[in-house]
Amino acid sequence: MDFGKFINECWRDHDKESEQVATKLKDAASEVNSPERLASYAMITFHTIAGHLGRFDEAFATLKAFEANSEVVSTDGAKRMLGRMLGACAVGLGQDVEAHLKAARDGEAFPHSADVRIYATAAANLAAAGRLSEAIEAFEKAKAAMPESIEKDDPSAKSLAITSNNLACDLEEKEGRSEEETALMVQAAEMARTYWEMAGTWVEVERAEYRLSQSYLKADQLDKALEHALLCQKICNDNDANPFETFFAHEALVKVHRAHCVALKGKVKEDLQQYCELP
Repeated sequence: MDFGKFINECWRDHDKESEQVATKLKDAASEVNSPERLASYAMITFHTIAGHLGRFDEAFATLKAFEANSEVVSTDGAKRMLGRMLGACAVGLGQDVEAHLKAARDGEAFPHSADVRIYATAAANLAAAGRLSEAIEAFEKAKAAMPESIEKDDPSAKSLAITSNNLACDLEEKEGRSEEETALMVQAAEMARTYWEMAGTWVEVERAEYRLSQSYLKADQLDKALEHALLCQKICNDNDANPFETFFAHEALVKVHRAHCVALKGKVKEDLQQYCELP
């Protein structure tokens, strides 16, 4: 088996063919014979089975089987990574995570990052599974574990950036958001922007500005939405972005300007509204 190709195909198909990919992943467990293979296998397995299918117990059982495989968990890095994945499963199952936290912290250069990454990973996948209130609780624990200042190489920044972005997306799509959830949506988008500044390139920062514009748009804060859509466009212009990135910068502006037009049309005198047609 070309294991790398197999994992790439699983990532390609996992969204639309979650059940089939989950079966393929479980069948391929015997092919995981090194720490390197475990690293790529564990992430897609957890994300597909726990996140997309909502079966945290099945993901836990599949991954826990590797604990006894000395060949696969022969490095400290593999042990820490497996501890993080099992810890995220345990959060989703409502189980005690302390043993997994201990394994994930062991030898970690940034010990707090184990806590942040476990809870952030759990939050992102709980949200993907539609368990939003639990995702929010895990997200709050990830934030609480984050120190006030972090070093550039600290992996917790990227983990929290990804989780914040995903949580903002899920809240944007939720029907009938409460005021509390709307406030959290904006806060999550703001956090994604903050941590991508530390952990990403200009592309991630530009996309975080796009996310912010859309979250503010959903929150009906149109001036803030426009501010961040313009920043998204500016970053694209400053970095000679490709057409794909630039398309979404303009799309953000179109959405915000249309929302402004709708709001303004509602204030136009009734006899003049016929002239205010929207595409």
